[in-house]
Amino acid sequence: MVQEINAFRQERSRPADAGASGETISSANDIAQSSLTTETIVMKSTARAITFHGPGRALETIEFALPKLQAGEVLVKVSCSTLCGSDLHTYHGDRGTPCPTILGHEILGVVAELPAGAPVLDHFGMPLEIGARVTWGIAASCGDCFFCRHELPQKCATLFKYGHQQITDAHPLSGGMAEYCHLAAGTPVFRVPESLPDTVACPANCATATVAAALRVAGQHSEGTLLIHGAGMLGLTAAAMARWQGYRDVIVIDVNPQRLSRATEFGATHVVAAGETDSSLDDTVEATTAGRGVDVAIDVSGAPAAMRQGMEALRRMGGSGLSHPACGGGSRAGCAENDRNPRPAQLRSP
Repeated sequence: MVQEINAFRQERSRPADAGASGETISSANDIAQSSLTTETIVMKSTARAITFHGPGRALETIEFALPKLQAGEVLVKVSCSTLCGSDLHTYHGDRGTPCPTILGHEILGVVAELPAGAPVLDHFGMPLEIGARVTWGIAASCGDCFFCRHELPQKCATLFKYGHQQITDAHPLSGGMAEYCHLAAGTPVFRVPESLPDTVACPANCATATVAAALRVAGQHSEGTLLIHGAGMLGLTAAAMARWQGYRDVIVIDVNPQRLSRATEFGATHVVAAGETDSSLDDTVEATTAGRGVDVAIDVSGAPAAMRQGMEALRRMGGSGLSHPACGGGSRAGCAENDRNPRPAQLRSP
């Protein structure tokens, strides 16, 4: 997978096509500074994409026709797309996704084309313009169905999910592993400040948003203690965000020594090597909280044992435990209900 993506990146790095005006658009800065005044900066009629056809099958590079935009839609030239754990799970067959598809939902790019007629607005109600540097929510929703009306747009009856959508004639460009991404009407679009590098801003709509939502649900715990199982992207983000919010102590546990070392750079005050004994974690929680237990426990490893440890580490009377993903570690025990749960699993100690 990595070799095929690298080959695609090298192919994309060739000089961009020159337009009728003779200008060459080769970067976001070129686009932002371009003197073009039309509703489009697209200089070609097709776009290449890496397509996924199922586990065990080779990825393919396919050329697709660029869409004719309808009201509310946007065409974005992809600047960066990072790989999420769910992309790898899909690639290896551990997560079902309709095929063929274009993987990648953590995407950042610049607005390349807008439809004629009424302006398309960003999430804050401001009209988008050609060259705007943007990212967007991982899904588009209708805003009118039962779930949308009950503040659950992620369960919309007609949900359109980037990076997990089956390729169709009407909407083939729906993932990040492509030159362009076609945003459906109902997609929440956010502008990205130029001060943020692509690689920093790109996970904002998935990893960063997931952690922000979890900590919001957990509530304010100034001077409190947070336990995090898993020191990958989500865990490191949680550690940094928690310290920024005022947590006094952040305990991170992981099986990988390199990840634990990195966790301290992201704000962890204590690290524990998983796989030793439960007493290692117990001792750390005991010493850090004077025996009360942690205020919040977040599992981003997906291991059933981590969920148990997190619950046992919570203080009584109000401690909060959250898990994402809701199940993992190769076990499906107890996951049937969680598969239908639209929110991260949330548990509170008695």
